[in-house]
Amino acid sequence: MVAAGISWRGLSWSPDGKWLAFQRHTRQNATALFRVDVATGTVQQLTHPDAGIEDEFPAYSSDGRHVAFSRRAGTDKALFLVPVEGGREAALGTVNGSAELAWIPGTTDLIINMKPGGSSDRG
Repeated sequence: MVAAGISWRGLSWSPDGKWLAFQRHTRQNATALFRVDVATGTVQQLTHPDAGIEDEFPAYSSDGRHVAFSRRAGTDKALFLVPVEGGREAALGTVNGSAELAWIPGTTDLIINMKPGGSSDRG
């Protein structure tokens, strides 16, 4: 069992299967990205968005060193990359609508599933 009591959304497994990235609401009225060590249940926060910002749809890179994600700030939406061991987020570009992400295994290629103009699936 891993991290009981966590509201799991936007799940992404690390390539080695040791970590699971997810999104959840914070006390600061934001949606941040976290990862959990599936063996110990230890949770690490990956992003620290300001109030009202939503970081969504985490996707582990093929080498497991980064997580790509979509960030929503009002009507502005953009893609970012964050190192899992800590460090600054890097902007990848803007998007028009909701974007779910996935890496092609064994490559540095990122697939972007766009939902033009719409909001993300909140289910």
